[in-house]
Amino acid sequence: MAPIDPHSYTDSTNPLTTHISLSFYFDFPSYTILSAALITLSSPHSGPFTLDSRSLSISAVIDPATHTPLPFTLHPAFPDAVLGQSVIVTLSNQSQLLVIFKTAPSSSALQWLSPPQTFNKSYPFVYTQCQAIHARSIFPCQDTPAARIKYAAKLNIPQYLSAVMAAKHASRRDPLPGECQGACDDSLWCAGGRVVEEFVMEQPVPPYLFAFAVGELGHREVGPRTKVYSEAVPAVLDAAAREFAGTEEMIKVGEGLFGPYEWETFDLLVLPPSFPYGGMENPRMVFLTPTVIKGDATGAQVVAHELAHSWTGNLITNKTNDHFWLNEGFTTYAERRIVEVVQGKERAVLNIGIGWRGLVESMERFKDRPEFTKLKTNQVGVDPDDVYSNVPYEKGFQFLCRIERQIGRPAFDEFLKKYIATFKFQSIDTDMFLDFLKANVPGIEDQVDLKVWTEGTGIPPDAMEPVSDIYTKIVSLANEFKAGRMLNEEEVADWGGQEWELYLENVPKSVEASQVSALDARYRLSESRDYEVKVAFLQLAISSRCSSYYNEVEKTLKEVGRMKYLRPLYTALVQGTGKEEEKLFARRVFSEACALYHPIAQGVVEAILAKHMMNTPNSIIYLLLLATTLATSARILEDVAQQIPVPIAPPDASDAPETDIPEVPIAPPDASDAPETDIPEAVVATPTTDIAPIPDPPAPVIAPVPDIPSTTTPPLATTVAPGGAATNPILDHPTLSFFMHDILGGSKPSGRVVTGIMTNSDQNNLPFSKPNNQIFPINGGVPLNTINGAINNNNYPFLIGLNGSPTSTLVQTNGNNVVAGNNQPFVTAGQLPAGLTLQQLMFGSVTVVDNEITEGHELGSSVLGKAQGFYLTSSSDGSSHTLVLTAVFHGGDHHHDEILDTVSFFGIHRTATPVSHIAIVGGTGRYENAKGYATIESIPHEDQHTTDGLQTITHFTLYLSP
Repeated sequence: MAPIDPHSYTDSTNPLTTHISLSFYFDFPSYTILSAALITLSSPHSGPFTLDSRSLSISAVIDPATHTPLPFTLHPAFPDAVLGQSVIVTLSNQSQLLVIFKTAPSSSALQWLSPPQTFNKSYPFVYTQCQAIHARSIFPCQDTPAARIKYAAKLNIPQYLSAVMAAKHASRRDPLPGECQGACDDSLWCAGGRVVEEFVMEQPVPPYLFAFAVGELGHREVGPRTKVYSEAVPAVLDAAAREFAGTEEMIKVGEGLFGPYEWETFDLLVLPPSFPYGGMENPRMVFLTPTVIKGDATGAQVVAHELAHSWTGNLITNKTNDHFWLNEGFTTYAERRIVEVVQGKERAVLNIGIGWRGLVESMERFKDRPEFTKLKTNQVGVDPDDVYSNVPYEKGFQFLCRIERQIGRPAFDEFLKKYIATFKFQSIDTDMFLDFLKANVPGIEDQVDLKVWTEGTGIPPDAMEPVSDIYTKIVSLANEFKAGRMLNEEEVADWGGQEWELYLENVPKSVEASQVSALDARYRLSESRDYEVKVAFLQLAISSRCSSYYNEVEKTLKEVGRMKYLRPLYTALVQGTGKEEEKLFARRVFSEACALYHPIAQGVVEAILAKHMMNTPNSIIYLLLLATTLATSARILEDVAQQIPVPIAPPDASDAPETDIPEVPIAPPDASDAPETDIPEAVVATPTTDIAPIPDPPAPVIAPVPDIPSTTTPPLATTVAPGGAATNPILDHPTLSFFMHDILGGSKPSGRVVTGIMTNSDQNNLPFSKPNNQIFPINGGVPLNTINGAINNNNYPFLIGLNGSPTSTLVQTNGNNVVAGNNQPFVTAGQLPAGLTLQQLMFGSVTVVDNEITEGHELGSSVLGKAQGFYLTSSSDGSSHTLVLTAVFHGGDHHHDEILDTVSFFGIHRTATPVSHIAIVGGTGRYENAKGYATIESIPHEDQHTTDGLQTITHFTLYLSP
């Protein structure tokens, strides 16, 4: 018994899954999907059978032949930060099993958008991002690319919405009784106002290519095999159709180079700006960021990269993420071959040059972790999202170019076609590729050092930086800028976005702030609508400490959630010494924007901040200042209510994983998202003007699409666990952990609100308040204080004070419901106006913490001591709380009054994510002067009855600096 993949619990002794039949009931108000999965195996099996899962609530596993329950367990009891949990089912000569389950609002693969986060602001939206190991958070599966599956899916959605999938659309029809396989009751499945969309995937694909989107969608036809989808906004659809009008030509070029296109259709879905990648190569339905729509067709190079995946990545797939270069190195090579045909060799060379620069930067990033500069890596215990980089793209590309130079392009083209035909619809590893190479190119191992290329660290000596006149000229001009030479208009007259990006990437980072300002004054790069250009310029501004551009940095980080932009900007802000102000700025911006990011992007940024902020001497001071900023800030995330969905008319309430995929140029070239420094996208920037500007959008995340009316679109939400725990090089292993009842979580929290203002206070910047539309006509109320007259008794309700009254009680001094004793009237939660909840009114409320802490989560676990402190609700949607807490450890079973040690914590507990991080700010006893950080994870009690509400446990894991 052994796993077949370092990122999966899949057992090598188990048969692989061949088909999954899925039934999904989308419950937008709760951000969950009620689900059933009928799993078919390649052969009958007896004994334990293992599936991957993350954040799924599994209610039953059933033998579909006999309709009897099958015993199952979840392991480990507390989910692994990278792998999640295994579902171990005991089979007895069965080849099928039916799993009934529900997704979690915190699913790391799902981005739920409330209506205000969409273009039309009328209906909700949800989409998936499963690469690299997030399919397990949507349905239990053998979540490894080694297990290719076919599937069928029934999506039960509100009838005013529509669905698309990376699969063939079969029908849209009324729901039928008995077809949901137990996902929910027939009365719910067949309720009025619902419709079922059916899809089938008839070709075997790895689970990470499972994809769907549900929302108010429209489409345009741009070719015989291609439709472009987006939200049903005519301007967006028309702009996308113009941008990608040349898609059919690229498909034909690809077929000429690599063989027949095997997927029948090649549709494109333009997602909201929260999408964390440039593109995702889902077969039949590629997902794209709106940042690639630039109005000049240059964004189509991203499409070229995703199209190339149709042969390399989708048709032939890396067996595990240790061999990710087989997907991305081949695809980057194929992409550039397509670009060379469509745009010309010079344009392809520019693309390669930008990729080379990204490769050099990735080598610097991993100088202390050289394992991840290899093509064939060892990622045991490592979250693939955390080590996503340019290396598999660009080093893999260089390796294939080295082979091509050795044997010549004609011979390599024949080899490539044979390779694709031989391994199509299979998953392979590096050794299988090398064996095939040596068998078909005799003697290649004597001419090219295959081991150095695949298992060696760094850039091999026979890699080749691109050579061309324009590439050399741009790099030379960038170096001259350091000496004070400004570009003149004639030199840049023909430049597009790719030229500007290459120039900015090569300008020395040590230039003076005055030089940066002068460059922008002449060419307005900070205003560019091409984010490749804009972000490259803002990185230069940050590195030059040109703080006058920090407002533009903040705006950019709140507009889009594409990791290609988030990673370099946040890293530039916090990396290095003497940057305390920038670090505080970065943390504040993230605290305000993170709810708009996809879960995968959240985890990546959290890891960056944790790495660079916990090592500073003044980090505790800055975290304290940050908490104060959050508590008093007038900036409230009104657009995101992860736990309190926004109701809508009928019902309502994120380059490949950071994987931005390198994008390829097509008209002036662009490049896709590869790692942290993906391949650029081209945009036309002239000396005095930029791409036609669009009005500034009203909300945090905006679709930057030329010629489209400025409208707000969705945001982005991994935490660092169902995603991957952020780690600090010094803090690799937890020092200790403990458990306590979840003060805030579940439907039965134990928290006791003791005071607070819950009102409308646009006057005098009253803290801890939010608009309530003056819904409480208060007469004769008794305020807690006057704050210079800001409190008006006719507009402000108050919690009742320090007497421990229930959290459902509010003072409403309107003369009704007078309670004897203190002459103060009350209103209960049931008397609130329609559509309001207590949580929405309790911004700024204080909640007491005074709970026992235990060694384990099980009932009867040893009591270690007490946790004492308080929560301060620090966001209007109730998802962020400033936490001040001390864990008091007693002297053993018979000395509970003796305090041996304490550890104190301070930070923001984000309950909207599965894992949150706070600072350790000191202690006593053995933890005197403790420093480091702790993760906080809310998990349900196992095997609990939920009739009276779900009870949850808080798990604290401490990482102390030596």
